[in-house]
Amino acid sequence: MMRDKSEEIRSVIAGMYCEYLAELQQIQGGLPGQGTFMERFGALWEAEDSSWHFLYDGDKLAGFVVTGVYPNCHPAADFYIEEAYVSPSSRGKGLVKEWLFRHIKEFGGSVYCLFVLTKNKKAAGFWDHVFNLAEFNPLELSEVAEPDPMLVQKGYKSVWKRRRGWTL
Repeated sequence: MMRDKSEEIRSVIAGMYCEYLAELQQIQGGLPGQGTFMERFGALWEAEDSSWHFLYDGDKLAGFVVTGVYPNCHPAADFYIEEAYVSPSSRGKGLVKEWLFRHIKEFGGSVYCLFVLTKNKKAAGFWDHVFNLAEFNPLELSEVAEPDPMLVQKGYKSVWKRRRGWTL
């Protein structure tokens, strides 16, 4: 669910974002890009082409999904998932899956892309699973250059919709 980006929300999300990057750094041993965790958060938070979707476990803010525009994404992508995180105490409750199903219903996207760290096998499997539940098939992305050897691009195309103007 997307809500206004108040200072109170910003503070909580900033903490979560730093936890998220710390987890990724433990998995990968390093992260692509530059800047401190807070510099990265600030840039993403202020980016005009990024939309923050807040995930709630009951009334408790439990995570986020950030969608936006990425220049190295597949040209047929309707949506690019920049970041997704759920706090450890709220994992396994289907919050990202529920968000994805609502997002598809609301915006009608038929092609989604994202990048996963090469060593984050759990995340890669999660995205394959959740998009399979949403009746999306993996999309061949060989035509798009990898932006960084630490990242693997993933894409998913709805089995129910065809996007006008693209043959996939």
